[in-house]
Amino acid sequence: MVIFSAANSFKIFGTEANLLAAFGKPKTKTLEFSEMDQVTFTVYRYNGGEFSFFSDTLYYFRITGPAFQVLTPTANKKSPKYSLKVGDKVNKLKAVYPKTYQARNSENVFFFWLYRITGSNKTTKTRLERGIGVFTMNGLITDVVYEE
Repeated sequence: MVIFSAANSFKIFGTEANLLAAFGKPKTKTLEFSEMDQVTFTVYRYNGGEFSFFSDTLYYFRITGPAFQVLTPTANKKSPKYSLKVGDKVNKLKAVYPKTYQARNSENVFFFWLYRITGSNKTTKTRLERGIGVFTMNGLITDVVYEE
């Protein structure tokens, strides 16, 4: 899965340096302590996106504006990848992910598990701890979130 802006892209397994190389200097960069996790996260905020890292690994992101998009694989491996973008009509998801569209929760939030595909023939599929949540309101995508 890839996050991209108008000119550059960032893979979710990338580092903080990869993020900065892709999107440039953030609007703000802060260190934020999580009492529950007992760790400090480095948080980069851009207009329309927030990215949190722990030990140089992306832990969380929230896309809140159209400056960033999330490129996802489709259910049909022969189809082109699909772009999740804040402001898009939610019914676009129905054609690409009909089962997920049908399984959305009562608040019209869609959730996708993420997998890492490895092996010489790409045959090993391991589910990641985190997934993608797509939040909607009034028929439009409002947020795309990567979290546990």
